[in-house]
Amino acid sequence: MESDLGNLLIIGARSLVGRRLREAVTGPEGWGGEVRFTSRQQLANQSLVLDFGNPEAFQPGMDFPNVIFCTPVWLGSERLFRHLTSLGMRRLVAFSSTSLFTKETSGNDVERAVVRQLLDGEKSTIDFCGGNDIAWTILRPTLIYDEGQDENVSRIAATIRKLGFFPVCPPASGLRQPVHARDLAHAALQALRAPAAKGRS
Repeated sequence: MESDLGNLLIIGARSLVGRRLREAVTGPEGWGGEVRFTSRQQLANQSLVLDFGNPEAFQPGMDFPNVIFCTPVWLGSERLFRHLTSLGMRRLVAFSSTSLFTKETSGNDVERAVVRQLLDGEKSTIDFCGGNDIAWTILRPTLIYDEGQDENVSRIAATIRKLGFFPVCPPASGLRQPVHARDLAHAALQALRAPAAKGRS
């Protein structure tokens, strides 16, 4: 494991993983440098505003060699990454989804559109990083849950509490293993610190 290498920028303060990263960087695992969070809107002075449509306006006054991108991977434009590179980005951890594989041949047009977005987002991220000497890691969780905050596992739990069971329509072949946002927050920090995670997805 590498020691912490400078400041850390976490993009997506209001995402499920972003919220848990706030806990993780202040907990026992911690982070050795300065940590800042961004969101599209100011959150009670707890985050910096980053407008993806105008990333150059984001001037935090410090360099960020390490970036965790908690928003959908397809939102990472070349323009945004170039600005982050000008702020010192040398290491990037981004989140995609296993839907890239599990829904590739889905009969649902919306799901196939999401797969195309994931493919394009991953490719543009990897291509940019490869052309600019930035070490990247892409994490692909399945369903992300966090008690009462997510829109999948929490809904299932609410249905079970109400009905006493969960109705399933056959063939019910879409098996998924949900991952807690807290675990993903720690995984992202570990990926930043692990040389073996560079260039991996």
